[in-house]
Amino acid sequence: MELTIVATGKDEAPVQDLKQDDITIKDDNRKQEIVSFEKIVGGTPAAGGKLAIHNLVLIDSLNTPFSDAPENRLAMLKVLHELTKADNVTILALRQDLKVVSEASQGADSMLARFAKQGFDPSKAEAFDWVFTDENVLGRLFTPVSVTGRVRMETWIHYLQIVAQNMQARPGRRNLYWISQYFPPLIFGETGAGYIERVAGTDNRTDSAAQVSGTKGKTSPTDTARNEEAQLLSNYARDIQNTARMLQNANVAIYPLDARYLCRNSATVADKARMLDMAKSTGGLSFPSPKDLAAALHDAIQDTQTVYVARYAMSDSLFNGKDHSLKVETRRKDVKLRMRSGYFPPQRSR
Repeated sequence: MELTIVATGKDEAPVQDLKQDDITIKDDNRKQEIVSFEKIVGGTPAAGGKLAIHNLVLIDSLNTPFSDAPENRLAMLKVLHELTKADNVTILALRQDLKVVSEASQGADSMLARFAKQGFDPSKAEAFDWVFTDENVLGRLFTPVSVTGRVRMETWIHYLQIVAQNMQARPGRRNLYWISQYFPPLIFGETGAGYIERVAGTDNRTDSAAQVSGTKGKTSPTDTARNEEAQLLSNYARDIQNTARMLQNANVAIYPLDARYLCRNSATVADKARMLDMAKSTGGLSFPSPKDLAAALHDAIQDTQTVYVARYAMSDSLFNGKDHSLKVETRRKDVKLRMRSGYFPPQRSR
């Protein structure tokens, strides 16, 4: 079992001198023997199977109606500029499909490398109009996606599972910076599907419930949309749970970034509780309502400039087909530790 751990001091600065003897790892409250402990720092190239920091950015226009306003184009350019300073960056755009905007393995031929070479100047944003042309994936960023709720649900489930599979092959820290206005309820742990179904049942009111409240026959568009989402969540609860397990098992740290201020309808609020849960469960951080998306992304990237990788050997008894809780503790009072909160091991046949 491999775990990536973020360690910060009282001033929230990364701790540079954490040692194996400083920490204790528990799997379902049972202490595990750490067999290896390494440190990764920013700037480590992802080559030759070496541990490195991998940054994947998911620009989600499937769930986000981005507004094609000059200030929003500038905001996206600032995001790209921030990414030129990060390590091993891959940018993906999610619509009805999943397209690569820029891939770290492309080197100097990548879109991000071309952007960096040109030298970004916010006062001359028009010089970067090529970023949003049809020849680039981001040329579709501001075109609304018109699909049914069912197709939307199936699409993000399918492509998030692909993201999990892809990132699992990258050794080291795997960060997913998810830029979106809407975040699905990726509830982690064995109660995840049941929780989704209960929430869906609460939100999806019946006619009798509506009649008691005096609103029968007067369902608002907002209520209709909420009820439709609730029904979809109930129908796809198990698929959502499996997706959450795949991301957690792949050791992907999720950093949800609320993009509402770049949307046609900025009044729509991303679910802060959902954002916080997926971040805490995977060892990431949540950024609700940032008015400066590039600044929030900067903070997210800086969060993992120093990461520790700990491993322990899994005994046969741990492969029981049940969700496990994970905890990391330290004897150092000046240090706070953060990592994913669990995983789901398959059950081994006997």
